[in-house]
Amino acid sequence: MSCPYQPLLSTYGPPNVKWCEESLCAIVQEPANTWSNLLFIFVGMWILTQARKRRPFVALGLAITIMGTLSLVYHASNLYPTQLGDFLGMFLYLSLLHMWNIRRAGVALTQNASVIVYFLIVYINIGMLVLFPMIGLRIQLIIFINTLIVFAEEAFLARGVIAEMGRSPYKNYMLGVVFVCAAAVCSALDYSRRWCDPTNHWIQGHAVWHLLSAVSVIFVFRFYNQIGTGANVRAAA
Repeated sequence: MSCPYQPLLSTYGPPNVKWCEESLCAIVQEPANTWSNLLFIFVGMWILTQARKRRPFVALGLAITIMGTLSLVYHASNLYPTQLGDFLGMFLYLSLLHMWNIRRAGVALTQNASVIVYFLIVYINIGMLVLFPMIGLRIQLIIFINTLIVFAEEAFLARGVIAEMGRSPYKNYMLGVVFVCAAAVCSALDYSRRWCDPTNHWIQGHAVWHLLSAVSVIFVFRFYNQIGTGANVRAAA
């Protein structure tokens, strides 16, 4: 039987990175890297149940659910176009954090303006998907840069948050950072083949990246649920 994605692979090409897990000739080419995205979907749906019609957190739940779904499709098919879809999912999540932090910095944005700013950030990131290969940079750097910017934004906002609340609310945030960093280490070990058993279709370093990153989202949600998502959070709810 021919591999189901071979015609698409011949047309559109493979992803720009090959994770340790071997690609099977099957509907799900990378089982471990695929099933591990289910936790993103479960977390996204859990956030939706916790949102209680507060629009910012409904947006977060939807973004995480979409991110997990697009990553699942990418690892099941292992194609370059679906890899770009995986990046789109991550952009939907990270851009939401950027927009919230802009509002938290005191920029007065109406509900409509918040949506415009959000999608503008998403489109800028999509543009970098085109630009980075043209200048010889790996598209994975886009996620790394976005993550560093989110960390820098929070470092800038932290003093004001602590002063306003009278105490540090950063326990959940730091737990989220710890899980993200641990996830990144596991993915790097997978990519470098220091943690690599290509025939293991139950667990892989990159699959653990998915699992730990999904857990980090829970703490990110709890952090923003505690401090709010900006000056207009009530108006947007």
